[in-house]
Amino acid sequence: HIEVPAHVMVGDAMTPTPLDTCKQDAPVADLICTMIVKKVDAVAVVQGLRLVGLVTSTDLLSLLLQREPRGATDPLPFEFHLIEAPKTHP
Repeated sequence: HIEVPAHVMVGDAMTPTPLDTCKQDAPVADLICTMIVKKVDAVAVVQGLRLVGLVTSTDLLSLLLQREPRGATDPLPFEFHLIEAPKTHP
């Protein structure tokens, strides 16, 4: 349970405009690129000036798992490689 003072309003925590948006018929790859470049975890889906939905990074991860049927212990369809060993600080 997180204690938040009663005087703190949603507007104090929200992302100010301009908000990144996309249309329903936009390619998912374009949306993913936008989210990565802008470093956002959610994008509003609009039709004209009307908000019709919200796509989150969790939605995209779920879509990835749905499109790639596999067992619970099978690896995901991508790999991570370190380009250079992490530097340690004394």
